Amino acid sequence: MSSVARPSTGVRRRPPALYGDLLAPGASCGAYLVEALLGRGGWARVYLARHRILRRAAAVKVLAHELAADTRAYQRFVWEARAASRIAHDGIVEIFDVGRLPDGRPFLVME
Repeated sequence: MSSVARPSTGVRRRPPALYGDLLAPGASCGAYLVEALLGRGGWARVYLARHRILRRAAAVKVLAHELAADTRAYQRFVWEARAASRIAHDGIVEIFDVGRLPDGRPFLVME
């Protein structure tokens, strides 16, 4: 197999991590690796991710960067995770995990 040299674009490729407010494919959220952005709103971004070992698919919800320093927004995010984790119902997503990204933003991992 031969390799073809690609012309330089002058843009350095970043490792899988943060692209501004968005997580790049391959970014780590605890034991999960981001695959793609599923949706976004003013409150949070939601990503498709897979567990590193189990390969189980999950949705990862990450609080929007501009709200991460807001104590009330953080408390509401954590309250939402705790409330949802207490309910076992077909209409409520199951919470698998919670954590913080290296930049301090909280995330929760859902079914």
